[in-house]
Amino acid sequence: MYCYKCGSQLPDGTPVCPNCQSLLTEAPVTQRDNSGKTPEGYSLKVDSPEMEKYLGKQRKWRNIFLVLVVLGPIVGFLIAAQFSRNMTTEDAVIYGPCVSLIMFCFGIYPTVKQKLQKSYIGAVIDKYSKTKIIDDENTTRIRTTYYIVTRDQRGKKHKHKSTGYEGVYDFLEVGDEIRYLPQFENPFEKKLGPTDTHTCCQFCQSIVSLDNDTCPRCKAPILK
Repeated sequence: MYCYKCGSQLPDGTPVCPNCQSLLTEAPVTQRDNSGKTPEGYSLKVDSPEMEKYLGKQRKWRNIFLVLVVLGPIVGFLIAAQFSRNMTTEDAVIYGPCVSLIMFCFGIYPTVKQKLQKSYIGAVIDKYSKTKIIDDENTTRIRTTYYIVTRDQRGKKHKHKSTGYEGVYDFLEVGDEIRYLPQFENPFEKKLGPTDTHTCCQFCQSIVSLDNDTCPRCKAPILK
């Protein structure tokens, strides 16, 4: 077995890592253990009615957006066929659904990817960012990709990258214990200790005082 925090290889069944003093458990690498209890130190609000309600609203708006994106090419090609001499209605009936199918695949991919991911308990072992300058015809854009590397309780490394991790990237530090929750925009729930006064919103990545029950910015429930 491996220590999920420092990566040291240890004999199976070691209760405490002799190198970093982390408490090691044999609990499955899931959101809950076999008893159905939330791992100690993490929020009980993950499955709460208010959290499910907020997630439901997000899914609703995401589905509405997906429907609009899928129907857009079909309607657009049909309209173009009425005003263009270079496209017939028959062409629109063929090309529109083809483009819509491509848009549907791109739109559904994040949801499918999220469903396939597993929750786990682990620790941040590295983080870094890469900046790329993109030159368009008349503008120059800077795109930063953030990488957060974790190790779960089984010793497996996970590298998470996103262009939208700026808030949680600044919030988390190497060595922080986390629970990975793929159903959220910010999938990293930091294990809070007695000295922590703030947390990072799982939806908008705002830094929120633990005195609040909801995020002042997006009104989402706070995991604490």
